[in-house]
Amino acid sequence: MESVYALRDASEINTALDSLPTAESVQLYYHPAEGEKEVKGFNGVLVTDHSGFQSIVHCPTTRYQIVQHKEAFRPIIEGMVQAGVQDFKYTMLANHKWAEINILVQEVGNDGVRIGFNVKNSFDGSSAIKYGFNMSRATSHLEVVGWRQVCSNGLKIKVPLDKAEIITIEKVTKIRELLAERASIKHTEQALVKIETMQYIAEAISLLRDPVEKMILKSQQWKITDREQLNKLIQTHVGKRYAQKIASRYAIDKDESLWGLYNAITYVASHDDLKAISRDNLIDKAADMLNAELFAKV
Repeated sequence: MESVYALRDASEINTALDSLPTAESVQLYYHPAEGEKEVKGFNGVLVTDHSGFQSIVHCPTTRYQIVQHKEAFRPIIEGMVQAGVQDFKYTMLANHKWAEINILVQEVGNDGVRIGFNVKNSFDGSSAIKYGFNMSRATSHLEVVGWRQVCSNGLKIKVPLDKAEIITIEKVTKIRELLAERASIKHTEQALVKIETMQYIAEAISLLRDPVEKMILKSQQWKITDREQLNKLIQTHVGKRYAQKIASRYAIDKDESLWGLYNAITYVASHDDLKAISRDNLIDKAADMLNAELFAKV
């Protein structure tokens, strides 16, 4: 099966945004014995995809405001261009309930990996518009999304902010300052302010390139010596459900390292016919495994 994370060029993104599902608020009715009546205080969110198929995905109160996917995403794309990042790549996933874009702006390491950030918008009430990073003073790591060229894997890496061998205090301070600037304006409805925000995001991503490269190199050097060790790692960090598929993929790739196992997990997540929640969960488990094993207390 092909990867769900098809890499696309920045030049294609406006056409892709126009093809995303759209939503509208519609009146709801119920049918008691005496005849059809309007539902008071609630509307339906009717979603139509590019094929014309329609479904109601949410029944919020009449105060609920729909934000179309392209209205949420386009200012962010324009912001990347204004920030000087015009050759970015992206992957896009969408269904009737939500749409998300991984905007990939930095190449890292020697393994064909690109990193960036995730933007998500929903019609089903599961989340507000999410873009860029969320980081408080208590945050111990910063998530970046990514894509690996070799197998078209989607991936996630959680950069620890408290490991001196990975990232300097000076970089952590600078990243916090940049994201504090972003956080102070992230709730605005103004497109121009969202565009300005992307300048902070792009700079923060550039500062994370070196720490991600160090994590990849360290995981490539972290060798898995036998089948027993491999099985223990899979059972500990992933569980039984996908164990056989992951082990089979690991054997095919012939990369006997923690990075090889990480890529086997993200390969299964990216190429198997999984529900979105299962795919995200598996990619998250791969990221957690990387950190748990690389920075395990001796």
